[in-house]
Amino acid sequence: MFHAPAFFLSKFRLFKESMKPVSLIIFRKLADGTLIFCDNYELVLEDYTVLEQGGEQGDFWLSVRWKEHRTAESIIYSLIQSDDGVMTLTEDGFRRTSKEAASATSYEVKSGDTLWAIAKTHYGDGSRYREIVEKNGITNPNLIYTGQSLVL
Repeated sequence: MFHAPAFFLSKFRLFKESMKPVSLIIFRKLADGTLIFCDNYELVLEDYTVLEQGGEQGDFWLSVRWKEHRTAESIIYSLIQSDDGVMTLTEDGFRRTSKEAASATSYEVKSGDTLWAIAKTHYGDGSRYREIVEKNGITNPNLIYTGQSLVL
């Protein structure tokens, strides 16, 4: 599907403003279809610069600076004392993700939903539908689909 450069520039703006990780998949295939390289990275867009070059009207060149995202986790340890009084530190194996990762909320659009109604239900104010539009890069707020997953 073809999108104008402005579509992608708006996505980059949203990625930068949200400071939330995005998946970047890089792969290389030979002409015969042989896969040479494929990897998936969780990255946060730190900054980007848009350039236009003479003679390439309508094309944009981007210089992008990414930062690798790693989810913060904590490990719970227990201090156990044996019968002979020796203290031993053991890992319980329970890991908690960072509060930010745990608080990320998504919503699956149901038949008859509108962004206004979703914002009213989840934010208590329908006029905050624009926040959902921005977080999800929605170009037409009047057009959402049943089954679509939205970040709230």
